[in-house]
Amino acid sequence: MDHFYDGRSATDKGTLFQLRNALCQRSVTKVVSESFNYVSEFISFVTKAYILAFALDTLGLKVI
Repeated sequence: MDHFYDGRSATDKGTLFQLRNALCQRSVTKVVSESFNYVSEFISFVTKAYILAFALDTLGLKVI
């Protein structure tokens, strides 16, 4: 989490911190032990979203 979730990356597109802000997931914190369930669900959601985006891009499909 220290490497992938950095408050300084709030303006960098596609980072976990930027996505947390864009998706209004304020319960997700850098300290995983304080909010394990929120962090776990957020990481799972973001991973699935990136896999879906990759698949759509690979297949040449566009989202309407």
